[in-house]
Amino acid sequence: MNFKFTIFFLLIFQGVFSQVGSLNINVFDNFSKKELNATIKIPKIDSLFSGSGTVFIKNIPSGTYTLEISASGYDTGTLSEINVVPNQNLTFSIGLNAIPAKNIDEIIISKKVYKTTAESPLSLRNITSEEIQKNAGSNRDVSKAILSFPGVGSTATFRNDLFI
Repeated sequence: MNFKFTIFFLLIFQGVFSQVGSLNINVFDNFSKKELNATIKIPKIDSLFSGSGTVFIKNIPSGTYTLEISASGYDTGTLSEINVVPNQNLTFSIGLNAIPAKNIDEIIISKKVYKTTAESPLSLRNITSEEIQKNAGSNRDVSKAILSFPGVGSTATFRNDLFI
């Protein structure tokens, strides 16, 4: 008698616990087919599920459901008449359309103004006493060594005047 009673209770508990199913929902961008971070709402059982790309929902009581799928920057999608069957995993895919960008009335473009000062040098050249001594034809004369630089000239050959 105990054996029959045990089998009876096992069959009842198996029937109670086996009345749930599961869903796999793939959410992607309808244009690029890229996976999206989505939120899935099941209004009938008042539950929210979220995930990236594929959302796995388990332990859903068997029945017919409508799912609302949303993602940031995309229109809300709906899967209607989803019949959850006990002990089965159902897979659905849905593509969401991107919300079009708003028109911008005005764009202001500005640039940073570069300011130069009157004293800023165009070029700078340092000369040491060793360079003056090694300069050919200057005879250790500073003014003649400077005349060898580009952009430097003299007024007359007998004077030490320089112009740049």
